[in-house]
Amino acid sequence: MAGRHSLSERGNPLKDALHGDAHAQKSQPVDPTQESGEATAWLPGWERLDSEAATSAIAEAVGLGSTKHASSTTIQNDIPEGLWEGEIAQRSSAARNKAKHARNNPSVLSRVVGVIGELLITAGFVIGLFIVWQVWWTDEANRAQHSKVEQLKEGWQKPPSNSGTVKIGKARTDPPPAVPHTTTVGTAEGLMRIPRFGKDYAHTIEYGTSLKRVLDKGAFGHYEGTAFPGEVGNFATAAHRQTYGAPMRDVDELEAGDPIILETKDAYLVYYMTESSIVSPGQVDVIAPDPKNPSKPQQKATERYLTITTCHPPFVSNERWIVHAKFSHWVDRKDGIPQELAQSQK
Repeated sequence: MAGRHSLSERGNPLKDALHGDAHAQKSQPVDPTQESGEATAWLPGWERLDSEAATSAIAEAVGLGSTKHASSTTIQNDIPEGLWEGEIAQRSSAARNKAKHARNNPSVLSRVVGVIGELLITAGFVIGLFIVWQVWWTDEANRAQHSKVEQLKEGWQKPPSNSGTVKIGKARTDPPPAVPHTTTVGTAEGLMRIPRFGKDYAHTIEYGTSLKRVLDKGAFGHYEGTAFPGEVGNFATAAHRQTYGAPMRDVDELEAGDPIILETKDAYLVYYMTESSIVSPGQVDVIAPDPKNPSKPQQKATERYLTITTCHPPFVSNERWIVHAKFSHWVDRKDGIPQELAQSQK
């Protein structure tokens, strides 16, 4: 056929490339105007391929399939003698276009995996920020609490000691000293001590349950309208479990019979835990004057109770963990400290 020459007749650029002569082909490309005057196609980009890449490209271009275990000599021998350069160029271009299309049009699975990956990275970043925020704020609340506890104790009489050992005071069951009533939110009423949480555990008890002014400072908040410490009725309090000092972080470790001690200016009031329960946030009868008989009004209450409410479960907080305790006895500060507190400090 006029104007066409076989590879064997014209000098075979395929064989030259397979023999690693890509540079020579780049410097001396086929003259598109030579011989018959009909343009002769050249494999675009061949001069940029190393021998391995050239082998793979040529094999795909001529339809020989994978070259993973094939040598350049095998491919060279398998090239049909009558394969025209124009046909080779057309197949090579089609192969490149196919690869480009695959890169520009990822599969649905690839897109889904990509989206999931981005979401996981974002979630990890957000969780990391939350942990940093929680640790920082908890540490800040703890420092603030420690300072306030020390300031409060400085204004109180220190319990007597014997040779450096704090004296254990006599347990009394008569009515304890009254705590001054206040209506000012944030006013300190005493300290909450729970030996189960450690010998140095102490958090302020402050009037009101304002988040900003009381609870977020790591304090126990006294529910307005409930009894004051040591009084007949229910002295009800609230505290955080997972942030801002988290004074009730280990609430799930408390057991019936554990002592809970309210330290005031004049006395130590000792309560013993009776039970705990998990309720919905709207179940307000847990802070009634008599939790066992919620319908009983304050004026008919006969027992001294302590209630602590906190969030549950951690980081969800759609329920409330309730701790109930009943008054046992009190110890005058001038006489010493309770046996229950002394045992926790050993």
